[in-house]
Amino acid sequence: MLLIIEKIILIDSIKEVNLSNYAFLRERMVRFRFHDSLKPLYNELQTEIGFIDSSLFLRTPADDTWQAYRKGGLARAYSFLDLSYRNEKGKRRNKDENKMDLLILQGLLGFVGYYLPRLPYSIYKVLKEN
Repeated sequence: MLLIIEKIILIDSIKEVNLSNYAFLRERMVRFRFHDSLKPLYNELQTEIGFIDSSLFLRTPADDTWQAYRKGGLARAYSFLDLSYRNEKGKRRNKDENKMDLLILQGLLGFVGYYLPRLPYSIYKVLKEN
């Protein structure tokens, strides 16, 4: 992907941009992925910089995230996003790591849940005594 971006940057000619067409195609790409209205632009880019694998446009990161959500729910989707962010896309977190994250979250929520309601009184008490 970086090589493709580099080739695009190194193109000598500057293309005129039709903003309304760009907005239309961008919205279509987000909703319907790669489709027929993008093929002329794809072919133009192919002739300009050489071979571009069309699979880069057919499967998006959003598709992978949705698949992770469908397989294992929200926790699996968050785990997938976390591992993708850390460039460990092929790996899966084991259940012990997920349990540890849950224990930390429960401990933090318990601490906040215990002390947050008492915070105004504690502040009042400290201010009154000093």
